[in-house]
Amino acid sequence: MSNATIVTARGKVFDYLKPHSYEYDIYDISHSLSNICRFAGNTSAFYSVAQHSVIVARLVAALDPHLAKMAILHDAAEAFMNDMPSPLKKLFPGFSEIEDNILTAVFKHFDVEPTPDTVISKIVKHYDRAVGIAEMRDLFNGCNPYSDKLSCEAVEVPPICPLPPRVANELFLRVFFQICDGKFH
Repeated sequence: MSNATIVTARGKVFDYLKPHSYEYDIYDISHSLSNICRFAGNTSAFYSVAQHSVIVARLVAALDPHLAKMAILHDAAEAFMNDMPSPLKKLFPGFSEIEDNILTAVFKHFDVEPTPDTVISKIVKHYDRAVGIAEMRDLFNGCNPYSDKLSCEAVEVPPICPLPPRVANELFLRVFFQICDGKFH
């Protein structure tokens, strides 16, 4: 075993050097994402990556159901790496490469069709960005220093009400299995 490992909530050993040989478990992913707060915890209330992923997946599914599984899993690598804020991520170029390797392995494990342009479809990225803008609108007590720099055309995101981790975990799993028609249950 390498020194680049962690143990998941369900007791499995994940090796950062071998993400493609890992047997991914949606329960581990959901548990972890529901306990990770977006924006390095700087929101007005705890708001999980799992809830964010559900919102993105629901919006994407309404447009293109074939991309819904990619959308619910678009941040799945964060279950193993945490949610690093984008400005900080840009300072560590190797981080994004590791994240892409893990995400590619997760997508392969859960039969998510790859896109020709990037790991994550441009449509999913567009909706991810739109949800991020709505999160800033709703979770920063009206303070958004980036409002003049951020825009996302033609996406209406309903108001976001943060859920406790346990509820976000249950919701993530319910939506995941609805998307997959129970295939991984």
